[in-house]
Amino acid sequence: MQSKDNCKLCYIRHVCFPHVLNLIQQETFQDNVLYATKKIEKGSHLVHLDQTFKDLYMIKHGSFKKSITKLDNREQIAAFYFQGEVMGFRASCEKKYTGNIIALEDSIVCTIKYDALEKMAQQYPDFQKNLLNTMSQRLHNQDSTILNATAKERVIAFLLQTFTRLYKPQANALNALKGVFQLSMSRDEIGAYLGLNAETISRMLTELSEENLIKSSGKHIELINQEALYKKIDTPMPQ
Repeated sequence: MQSKDNCKLCYIRHVCFPHVLNLIQQETFQDNVLYATKKIEKGSHLVHLDQTFKDLYMIKHGSFKKSITKLDNREQIAAFYFQGEVMGFRASCEKKYTGNIIALEDSIVCTIKYDALEKMAQQYPDFQKNLLNTMSQRLHNQDSTILNATAKERVIAFLLQTFTRLYKPQANALNALKGVFQLSMSRDEIGAYLGLNAETISRMLTELSEENLIKSSGKHIELINQEALYKKIDTPMPQ
């Protein structure tokens, strides 16, 4: 179980505790909505496809993928989730989990009771608005892959989105400035997400390295020229 002291000291507590709540309301949120942490080993399921929806999960440490296995046994990945992100919003609409959620590395999640979350949202209008905005943003993140783009554009967009999401909850200023990050997924898994094969992913990374836009070594990535990468996908670079 997660203790109050642990919540207060957690370095990504701002993800769980919306800024629209005062201190007393935050105590209520902690007592009634957050109720446990779980350790999930790499490769293990957090939830299974079609499992009845009950809880949301916030990633305190680690990362996950949401996938289904097709009839020909190929894996199709619908989403990746990173530290500080909440999993299960789409399942709250469907009333069941729409994919297997599997740990990409040894991970820790905090469990959020959805029924209690809804009740609290009804009590506090500002919190309800904040919750709806968060749900909309999370669902947009899952649907933002540009599948009508070229293979290189897909890979660039994936790298930029992943970098941005990894540094959102707890930025390491030096690494963020350098554009340095570590992927937790394999080339095959990236391909299963982008609709490309692993060989194409590797080739695109090599081409971007040869253009001096990135450095790539295994799962270690450095974005050398972010401005140029954003231009290649015709997207304004965030300020």
